[in-house]
Amino acid sequence: TLALSDQAASYDVTKGSAISLIIQRRSARISAQGYALGDADIGEVLTFRVASTGRVVKARLESAISAQVVEML
Repeated sequence: TLALSDQAASYDVTKGSAISLIIQRRSARISAQGYALGDADIGEVLTFRVASTGRVVKARLESAISAQVVEML
């Protein structure tokens, strides 16, 4: 048998979670608030909606509070 705690069995980020989205281009680094459009664990790519513009982006979760943008949709 495998015993998992409730926390271990849940996603690191759930739909609607507020995340700091980071866009890195050469030496420029920009961040913006975004909201998760699904559930995911750290290291996975997920879609987010940028709070200020409504734009949808794909980003790789770096932690439970930040993600690196990999594609702008």
